[in-house]
Amino acid sequence: MKLDSSIIDPNILNDQLTSQINQSGPSIVIDEKSLITLEENNIWAMVIDDETGTVVWSKDLPKEIPTKYSRKDIALFSRYYLKDYPVFTYINNNKGLLVLGYPKDSYAKIPSNAFPLLFLRNLPRTIIYYLFLNLIIVFIIYMVSKRKLLKSINPITNAICKISNGEKIQLEEKGDLLDIKIAVNETSKQLLERDSMRANWITGISHDIRTPLSLIIGYADHLSQSKNLNEIEKKELELIQSNSAQIQSLVSNLNLTSRLEYNLVPMERKKISIVKILREIIVDYMNHEIYNELYDFNFISDTIPSSTMVHGDIKLLERAFRNLILNSMKHNPKGCQIQIEITMDTRNINIDISDNGIGAPESQLIFLNSPLSEHIKENNKKEKSHGLGLLIVKQIIELHQGSLKFNSIENRGFNTRITLPLYEY
Repeated sequence: MKLDSSIIDPNILNDQLTSQINQSGPSIVIDEKSLITLEENNIWAMVIDDETGTVVWSKDLPKEIPTKYSRKDIALFSRYYLKDYPVFTYINNNKGLLVLGYPKDSYAKIPSNAFPLLFLRNLPRTIIYYLFLNLIIVFIIYMVSKRKLLKSINPITNAICKISNGEKIQLEEKGDLLDIKIAVNETSKQLLERDSMRANWITGISHDIRTPLSLIIGYADHLSQSKNLNEIEKKELELIQSNSAQIQSLVSNLNLTSRLEYNLVPMERKKISIVKILREIIVDYMNHEIYNELYDFNFISDTIPSSTMVHGDIKLLERAFRNLILNSMKHNPKGCQIQIEITMDTRNINIDISDNGIGAPESQLIFLNSPLSEHIKENNKKEKSHGLGLLIVKQIIELHQGSLKFNSIENRGFNTRITLPLYEY
């Protein structure tokens, strides 16, 4: 095996030297060109007499190289090395044995050039076996590496999903993919800070609006008691009161949905009777003359035992139910029938709040049934909007591990089904 490609091949050198070696009496003479070739390649050479084993000619022979050899010595260095020099031997037309000594570490000699026939016959099978073994090893390494990588990636992907849902995360900053973990943690921190600033801003604006609005409502109520108002002034005052109430509701909804979005509303969970809450809400609306004249309430809960309970926040659930009833009233100002029906199965209680009013177009229904995150990102402005009220309902029901489903046929009514898990005693 040749290690230095710049050194002349020994076979080529042998052909050159053999043609130039001449015997002049007892001495051997080589032309000048061949000697220069030996020097340029840092190669030493010698000719050993066939009969005596004595070196009869040499060129740049190292000091450690002997000048006399037995047949055994010649046999050994022909196959192996001579004093760590790779040597090549050639029969020189009855002029002796030509030995070319190359620099150390220039050639690696393979001692044996004979192989058992059985080995050669089994060689293809052996190669295939080792290739197959290598493939198995590579596959095992791949699977181990993949498992290790997935073990590092899974917490990151889970954290990103939580960030998209507005949840706080904190990845352990060590091990593989450290830079990515640090970046995800920093992103989560900045998003939470931004959300907190936004929530505080909305709370501040709501407070600033609520104060002057309370004065407007108070003075309007005081003026409404005056007996000196003419019909035009009374109508104008009614508009002030109506729009003030609408602004007050909007501010309240905006503040609540912001607090729900960022989990800033403390939950006071306890056992709640849904039948009792809904009955009280319906009675409250029926006691208002304006609602009682325009809206016909129908409450169905005959199949629900009085012991049926859910676990939740009574104020939030009451707000959700009121928002759904007010949604029917808002979109049917000339009146409609509103039916509240309660049913249950082994694990859940279902509350259906329906009306026979104008309903909602299919495009808006698709939006209403989309995930909560879509409602938070944008408000549907293509059709008549159902506003923040239904967004708050979605947020409250999801906080109670429940589900919400809207159904409607345009001009034939609107239905909302709330499903809540039953309280497990």
